[in-house]
Amino acid sequence: MFLELRQITGLINQQKLEKLKVIDDYISEKITQAIIEHQSYFSSRLLIIASLALLALFLVLLSSKLISGNILKALLYSKVGLSHFFEYAIREKNKLEPMKVKGHDEFSQMIKEMNEQIIKTESLINKTKK
Repeated sequence: MFLELRQITGLINQQKLEKLKVIDDYISEKITQAIIEHQSYFSSRLLIIASLALLALFLVLLSSKLISGNILKALLYSKVGLSHFFEYAIREKNKLEPMKVKGHDEFSQMIKEMNEQIIKTESLINKTKK
C-alpha cells in the first residue's frame, strides 16, 4: 500500500510537472513574442529619429553654408570698394564711383556709410588739388 501511495504521489507530481512545463512554455512563448514586437517597434522608432536627426543636421549645414557664403560675398564686395577708395586716396585713380548698395543688412549700411565718406573725401581731395 505504501508503494502504491508513493507511485500515485509520483504520478501526481509528474502530472503537475508536465502541466507546469506547459504553462512555462506558454509564458515563455508570449514573453518572446512581446520582446520581438517591442524590439521591432523601438527599432522603427530609432530609425525615424535617426533620419530626422540627419535631416535636421543637413538643413543646419545647408543654412550655415548659405549664410556664410552671403557674408563672405558682402565682405569681398566691401574689400574691393575699400581698395578702390585707397587707390583714389593715394592718387592711383582719378575718379571714384560710389559703391552700389545691395540689400538692407549691416554690410549694406556699412557700404552706405562708406559712400557718404567717399563723397566727403572726394570733395576734400578735389579742394586740395585746386
